[in-house]
Amino acid sequence: MIHEYTCSKLIISGEYSALFGSPAIIAAIDIYNSIIITEENSKEITFALINLSYNESISANELQDLRNDILLRYKNFLMNKDTIKNVLLCLSDLAKFTVANFLHFYNLKINTGFTIKIDSAIPINSGLGSSAAVIVSILKALYNFFQIKVHFEEIFTLAKEAENLQHGYSSGIDLAPIIYHSSIYYCENKFTPINLPPMSLYIINTGKPKSTTGESVNFVKKYFSKSAIWQDFENVTKKIYTAIKNCQIDDIKNLINANHLLLKEIGVIPKVTEKFINSLHFHNIAAKISGAGSVKGNTAGIVIALTDNLAKLLDICKNYNYKVLPVHLL
Repeated sequence: MIHEYTCSKLIISGEYSALFGSPAIIAAIDIYNSIIITEENSKEITFALINLSYNESISANELQDLRNDILLRYKNFLMNKDTIKNVLLCLSDLAKFTVANFLHFYNLKINTGFTIKIDSAIPINSGLGSSAAVIVSILKALYNFFQIKVHFEEIFTLAKEAENLQHGYSSGIDLAPIIYHSSIYYCENKFTPINLPPMSLYIINTGKPKSTTGESVNFVKKYFSKSAIWQDFENVTKKIYTAIKNCQIDDIKNLINANHLLLKEIGVIPKVTEKFINSLHFHNIAAKISGAGSVKGNTAGIVIALTDNLAKLLDICKNYNYKVLPVHLL
């Protein structure tokens, strides 16, 4: 039996802008995804996805056929013949593709079947990297199960190929902190593990976004791909990185608020979420979305808040029926 855990992530700065070559800072946090692989007597691969109440067995050949179908649909997306939400037809497709792609990459033949059981505490579609955690946990467990030595470049390539299907275009910034199990500074296509200073950091789930990450990314690419705003994003991220190295918490707070204003400008913060964040700022609580946000509806997934005034944060969140969860940095 193989048992793997993977953490989740928060984007401190750099969502979207990382797709345009700007740096990003991503925190690894202590909310986990769990996967267990057990060998079976049959030659089928069973997917037991606890959070989705899903259980299905499939042969290796059927799995490869599914992989080919998914890649064809993704090619249609790349050619603007279809939307990204039609690439993966159900949530289980991501797990199935990840396994199929691993087997194809290493040209592995299945002599004995196995069951993949996935149980996650990471909310889906909230900005915490639930899909990235599922992908990485499956890959790490498969490397262990087949006794293949893990190389960052190979696991990152396989993980990114899978995440592209979910989001359209992956910068990899969700994947790296989960693979490294460490907070990350991403700059010039390089991932550097970093230590974040102790901070009173909280997450608030505003609800599942009405638009998928892929839809929001396509919106931003369509309207802002040639915008000069990415230089502003880059400047803010680099200043946050400097403040992190110097443990300047007040500067980090101010720059997180500046990042919020840039995200507002590219249209990924719904009005209700914007009003909520503005109320936090009014009471000197640093806050911004973490992740894709949403280009429609009233919810935006996770908002991060940095404050020592927990009582005020709880009071404001109560007005919106939002729950507050403290997080610990890894």
